[in-house]
Amino acid sequence: MAFASSAAQAAAIGVFLIPPAEKFSRSNHVLWKAQVIAAIKGAQLDGFIEPAAAAPDWFLSPKADAKEGDPPVANPEYSSWEQRTRRS
Repeated sequence: MAFASSAAQAAAIGVFLIPPAEKFSRSNHVLWKAQVIAAIKGAQLDGFIEPAAAAPDWFLSPKADAKEGDPPVANPEYSSWEQRTRRS
């Protein structure tokens, strides 16, 4: 499974590195924007241009049955978020 994930990430990065077919001008703004936005979202880099994407908490909220001395549980979503943000 890790291979499929790595291959998908490499493909997404490869698509991001392909420049739009035409140079940006006033007459092709809509087409150019569609190509660029698709590449950014495909590479999962839209968090850099959309400030609404906030970082998840480092640790998960304690469960109701958790004891006082139990260590906090790391949030797996934070780890994947950090990897995506360090890709730049």
